[in-house]
Amino acid sequence: MISPIDGLPDGVLGFDIGEEITTADYDDILGPAIKAAAEAGNGVRAVIRLSQCPSMSAGAMWDDIKLATAYCGQWRRIAMLADASWIRASVRVTNFMMPGQFRAFDLDQFEAAAEWAASEDGGLHVTLSAATPRIATLEPGGRLTKEDFADAAAAIDPVIEAEGDLAGLLIVSESIPGWTSFGSFLAHMRFAKDHHQHIKRIAVCSDSAAAQHLPSLGKHFVSAEVKSFDFDDRDDAMEWLRSED
Repeated sequence: MISPIDGLPDGVLGFDIGEEITTADYDDILGPAIKAAAEAGNGVRAVIRLSQCPSMSAGAMWDDIKLATAYCGQWRRIAMLADASWIRASVRVTNFMMPGQFRAFDLDQFEAAAEWAASEDGGLHVTLSAATPRIATLEPGGRLTKEDFADAAAAIDPVIEAEGDLAGLLIVSESIPGWTSFGSFLAHMRFAKDHHQHIKRIAVCSDSAAAQHLPSLGKHFVSAEVKSFDFDDRDDAMEWLRSED
């Protein structure tokens, strides 16, 4: 059974997942709510609470697949509240396979999950610290746009012109956010092509399964040395970058 959760911030859906999920739950509750959110034009944001491991009928499994694919481009931020390790692991897999941001929270972190799901995303935040002027930090706030890469280049290029290169680039993103359009993806590729020869090391802090493969993939596409870190290991990543500076 799926029950709505009330009292969430505007624009955030909420669902309590019971012991068994049926086709009726998708037809009467989950499907209509997600359809309405998607058609409103602001994407789907939700808090989903699983206090136990539910069972699903065959029809419900098929409805789940149809719902996920039908609104594939509409997922924005989905917070999953669960203590079961397999559910938390599945969130990481979902981050790799689906656009949008999916994040796991403990069952007692309801307020934090609701706040995160409601928070605005967007933008590629670039930080250049006076303490480490040759290390830039990039933090995606959501799906990336062409303008995000233009702004990043505008911040980084003067440092490269003055110093000759960057000692390091720190990318911090719990999940892989994706792009708003194919043009955004091309802008990302151009940014990488134009800058990778001027960056010695790239550290990626992320819990996305895809991030773990970046070091082996990166050596085929960029001249920089690439190393992955867990999302919470930002200090270790920065220390590794500083060792090159």
